[in-house]
Amino acid sequence: MLDYLLNRTEKELVGVHPTVAAKARELVKKMYDEGIKIAIIQGFRSFAEQNDLYAVGRTKPGTKVTNAKGGQSIHNYGLAVDFCIFDDNKKPVWTVNKDWKRVCAVAEAMGFEIGLKWRFYDPPHLQMTFGLTLSQLQAAKRPPSAPKVEIKPVKNVITAPQESYEDRPIVPYPNKLIKKGSEGTDVMRIQRAIGLPEKQVDGIFGSVTEQRVKAYQKAHKLVADGIVGKKTWNMMF
Repeated sequence: MLDYLLNRTEKELVGVHPTVAAKARELVKKMYDEGIKIAIIQGFRSFAEQNDLYAVGRTKPGTKVTNAKGGQSIHNYGLAVDFCIFDDNKKPVWTVNKDWKRVCAVAEAMGFEIGLKWRFYDPPHLQMTFGLTLSQLQAAKRPPSAPKVEIKPVKNVITAPQESYEDRPIVPYPNKLIKKGSEGTDVMRIQRAIGLPEKQVDGIFGSVTEQRVKAYQKAHKLVADGIVGKKTWNMMF
């Protein structure tokens, strides 16, 4: 089980600051030793991915999951991760119970800021900004050893335009059919693209995801079979 949690975590740490990534791995191991099984389910997000997430519940179907546009989330700078607790069957458990609060307490002791305590309640969120404010990050200031990832300075948070469709980085098709029963990061991308609430973005392609994929395909005049092949993927990304 620990290998599963660490492998799942590792996939989400690409582009995350090395210190934050190391602390996230340590947290997974610490909690496993206490009998609480967690994994990192979200790490770095590009500006384009953030804008796509922001569009959910606004210009895309679904319930609003964020008030942050591209450049307005600490995730966009590789300094934040989100976690979730998993049961013995590797299914995510979103209940904010005593185990969840224990994870946050340990994370805070390790130096993370925890979204559980924020006015804008965000229980899965953990971040390390190294003393930098969001405004400083938007002005292109970076902590030591920051990874080289797609980050653009934001001159004006209020009026800065969102990236156009043409500016979005293309997410290459993974050269495999993604369908009911599939799991992993690619499924999470799909779940966000079809507008699932963030609490349902678990990387597991189940019946709800299948039905939403069919609705997406139908709306975009694709074959509505609930299977994400190359045409559906390229339409989404």
